[in-house]
Amino acid sequence: MPLFLENTYKDTAVLKVYRNPSWLYSHMTLVCRIVGPAVMVAMWALAISAFISLYAATGVYLLFIAILLIFHEFSWLFNKISYLRQDNVVGTCWRMFFWFDSWKRSIEYLFWGIIAFVIGGFTTWQLFVGGALLMLLSVFYFLKAIRFTKIEPIQAIGDIPVNPPPPYGAATAPTVPQIQWGDQYGKY
Repeated sequence: MPLFLENTYKDTAVLKVYRNPSWLYSHMTLVCRIVGPAVMVAMWALAISAFISLYAATGVYLLFIAILLIFHEFSWLFNKISYLRQDNVVGTCWRMFFWFDSWKRSIEYLFWGIIAFVIGGFTTWQLFVGGALLMLLSVFYFLKAIRFTKIEPIQAIGDIPVNPPPPYGAATAPTVPQIQWGDQYGKY
């Protein structure tokens, strides 16, 4: 059964309602915020383990990934710092780094996981476990990116009246009011 919404411009849209998704799928942001730092801690532990086992290159790679994960997984928290939101060099760099969110972060984690398998493969278990954890995190971020429902314009559904569009070339008044910037009813 669809849910009908009306926005500020009085356009009607249908929100598709899907069958009961699982709890994990409907709370994917929470899951990513729990699994992400857990993978980050595991990367630190794997890096320490690699340095103790005298695999220096493996340790450096896992340490790089662990530091990258700190910034990625806590970016929602770092984004609240006002200095990072200003128009300065640091704020611009942060916005470029923050651009890797949602599905782009998923692709980035998949890339780093594949690189871990290519570098170490099955020779060092730390890279194998680290790559698998990054790929698992990539799947979670991909599911987070696609979990949103789409709002589509209403079509003729049942007894709901839908105003047909005006004929081509007909002079009609615009249905959306013209809003000036700075107007009290303006969007911004």
